[in-house]
Amino acid sequence: MHRNRKDAGNGGTAHFIVMSVMTTYFQLKSDIKDIRSTQETQARVNELRLKILEGQVAVLQQEVNKLKEHNKS
Repeated sequence: MHRNRKDAGNGGTAHFIVMSVMTTYFQLKSDIKDIRSTQETQARVNELRLKILEGQVAVLQQEVNKLKEHNKS
């Protein structure tokens, strides 16, 4: 059977739609991977910030304790 021109055009449209959907799928998959990577990096940065703050709190607590001891004298 021969296709008429109208049927051939529909095949091209279907192919275009499939390719468009696949391109969108792979782009979204890539975007999700990038977002996960960014979130993991941000989590590591936040963990480092927390450790720095904990260290600063410990230093301040030592200073407070020294001041309390000095005031007792």
